[in-house]
Amino acid sequence: MNRPSQWLLYHLVLLSAGIIHLASFYFITRLFNGHLITHVELPVTDASQTTQDDSRADEEVDFEHVGDHFTPGCIILTELHGQQVAARFDKGTYLGEGRSKSYWILCSYMDWDGTRVVPVEKLASIPYYPGTKTIDKLECCPLAFHPDSAAIEQQLRERGRRWEALRSHDRWHQAYRGDARYSEDNTPPTGEHIARGRIMLDVALWQAGSPKDAVCIEQTLREYNSAPTPRCDCVLKGLQGGNSAMSPLCDDCVMLTSPIVRGFSLDKMRWMHFFVHDVEEIRFDDRATKLLVLEEEKKKLIMTLAKKLIMTLAKRQVNYPKYRHVDGRGAVMLLSGGPGTGKTLTAEVVAEKLRVPLFKMNAGDLGSSPDAVEKRLNRYMGLVSRWRAILVLKDCDVFLAKRTKHDLVRNHMVSIFLRMLKYNEGIVILTTNCITDIDPAFRDRIRLIVEYPSLGVAARRFVWDTILARAGGFVGAKGLNVLSKIDLNGRQIDNMVRMADLMAEQAGRYITFEDVLRVLKMRGYTISKAHTISELVRLQDLI
Repeated sequence: MNRPSQWLLYHLVLLSAGIIHLASFYFITRLFNGHLITHVELPVTDASQTTQDDSRADEEVDFEHVGDHFTPGCIILTELHGQQVAARFDKGTYLGEGRSKSYWILCSYMDWDGTRVVPVEKLASIPYYPGTKTIDKLECCPLAFHPDSAAIEQQLRERGRRWEALRSHDRWHQAYRGDARYSEDNTPPTGEHIARGRIMLDVALWQAGSPKDAVCIEQTLREYNSAPTPRCDCVLKGLQGGNSAMSPLCDDCVMLTSPIVRGFSLDKMRWMHFFVHDVEEIRFDDRATKLLVLEEEKKKLIMTLAKKLIMTLAKRQVNYPKYRHVDGRGAVMLLSGGPGTGKTLTAEVVAEKLRVPLFKMNAGDLGSSPDAVEKRLNRYMGLVSRWRAILVLKDCDVFLAKRTKHDLVRNHMVSIFLRMLKYNEGIVILTTNCITDIDPAFRDRIRLIVEYPSLGVAARRFVWDTILARAGGFVGAKGLNVLSKIDLNGRQIDNMVRMADLMAEQAGRYITFEDVLRVLKMRGYTISKAHTISELVRLQDLI
């Protein structure tokens, strides 16, 4: 049988099988409009006899013969969310007429649904172009035809092995720095964000919360088992789920893994798509406890209580999102004190020391209606329990204040808050600026209450010294004495050092005492009535 007849048979098989899964890709059907056969172009010229070896030699192809270079089962290079991805070619056909004509490709790459490895269909196309193009410059290129195929294969395998490692439960908590994608109202991910900070790569939970953007397991499994191209045993094992789902993929299949992982940004407080190459291991700061201006006995008590509960949570299976209808086995702490005294920092230090995720929320983020408060509290406390995390709820005075006979809506919210704390199974840290007006019912729910006094001169000196040291600045002993006499809280001191650091960075040096003084003066603080900034800087031993 000659070659044109083979291609005719091949395209007819594609049509009978439902080219490019018309049910899945409904927008393609408009291009067909009952003219399926007439839109299938057959390679009837002499160029159709060109072999793959010949194509590699001249590396040029015109649009009418692009399809000659794609064979079922071959590995192709395309894009997913702007990142290069390798996929297995399944089917292809020409659609359209004239300059609107395209060569449409159905291919599949590997993804993770939280329980097993799943091949996911992807639709790609090569639009019409005049003349000829180098094969590796096409929108989709067979990997074998790329001049740097060996280097690309190595890069894809390295990324794939990293992707494999991130499936494990003990690798959920990661750091991230780079671009990320997010979905609005369960639509495909389009929004872009610069995401920095800690993330949780809980794909199974992401799937449950994003049904329109989730991997379709049942459909994919049927298609994979019935696919005409050869399939790999390692993927079939992964599809079975269970322990076999965590088995390593072979070198060929690991190249086909997705360039993204899905999870929750603890900084943005939203579900997002993260790029594998921007996910990093967290570098925990074991010196974090030194930042706290708090009595050692209180530090030890807070840390011991949190550590014991985290260990208890780790020993039992948490069933998200349902709560047991018994009193929760979590712990609630209340930290009270003025702004900038170290309440939120305490939660950050505890999470850093115990190496667990930290949710930081303002009470206002929960909403203003009882239904909204209950819904969001239930969601976030479920995440805290599932991930063995710590939730710090800042400025929650409105929920803690005594109930009255005149404000029924707020009374309802307080009752909901009390109930949620009762069934809480994680660590919740509440912060407030005023503890005197707390509703008596909360005292039964709170395991530990810690009051934070305003910073004195000695405490401010310690805070200045600690924050400056972490930023690489040095002002000397006398400089610290000058700064500690200015009435600032911890948050304000941190802001001053950040501004001074920006000034020093512009000048290409570390923070100096003069940088700090200039920032303080710009913010309207009186440094000294007896000396100008220049005179202070010239004082002995300041630098």
